[in-house]
Amino acid sequence: MPAIKEAMGDVNPIEKNSFSCCDEPGFMDSLKRLGKKYVIIAGIESHVCVLQTTLDLINLAYIPVVIEDCIASRKYRDKKMAVERMRQEGAIISTYESVLFELCRFSGNEQFKEISKLVK
Repeated sequence: MPAIKEAMGDVNPIEKNSFSCCDEPGFMDSLKRLGKKYVIIAGIESHVCVLQTTLDLINLAYIPVVIEDCIASRKYRDKKMAVERMRQEGAIISTYESVLFELCRFSGNEQFKEISKLVK
């Protein structure tokens, strides 16, 4: 979608044909290059792609932060079970508002004002 592409700026999407993002060499190359420990996760299907990616990241010594209100499955029970399993395996489960303000760290600046507009 043009509006999303414009908002993302200079990002090169990685085509994903596997259930786990970790099985895509382009994804893993990018992740390694970033040198980050935490990986924020959103997507569908919670009980397939999100779950397998999360479990693989844990096995690769990353810390996945699954944004519960930014993942979905066609069936509520599948999502619920996937979230439970990810939590049991060691993933951090959070919400988009919580993680946005955690990344922001301080109030009273422009980032805080922009994030506040988004979540209201």
